[in-house]
Amino acid sequence: METCNESKVNLIKDSPNPDHKRIWEAPPDVWIKINADASFEANNGTCSIACICRGKVLWACNATGISCQDVLEAETKVCLLGLQSVHDAKNASVILESDNSVVVEAIKRRNQGLSRLWNLYEQIKNIQDFCLDFEVVKIGRESNQVAHMLADVARFSGQSHFWLGHVPLAVAILVES
Repeated sequence: METCNESKVNLIKDSPNPDHKRIWEAPPDVWIKINADASFEANNGTCSIACICRGKVLWACNATGISCQDVLEAETKVCLLGLQSVHDAKNASVILESDNSVVVEAIKRRNQGLSRLWNLYEQIKNIQDFCLDFEVVKIGRESNQVAHMLADVARFSGQSHFWLGHVPLAVAILVES
């Protein structure tokens, strides 16, 4: 399997104020776009996470009760989950969007050997290497509403879900708007 080298990894630079992007934008035709979000609960050290993938296929997933120390770990775990979900799409062009600037910058740097989350970043880096093209983008919360809503669904229901080809009605309305 051919992997992309460092020069083929296309890392988008943040605009002066990335939160100015208020609406979600569809990926280019041959790309897959993943939106990821997490909801951290400090009182019990758990998080709820969610991803939605749009492009060639529509899928969404959420999970709850995942152990983590802080929001940084929660947001990193959800980015990894999203990328793992498309890992079988060999040589895909992938855009990963998150509203957490620290995680986006860490993924862009691709060198997290000293971070306490180095293992998670290493797994993300390994998946990036199988992508034909890869972009990671910091977006505003307004552009990440669907993933945010899915994380809330997991947190409030206490259940994890995976949807392929369709999503719950409330989420579908956000996807269409």
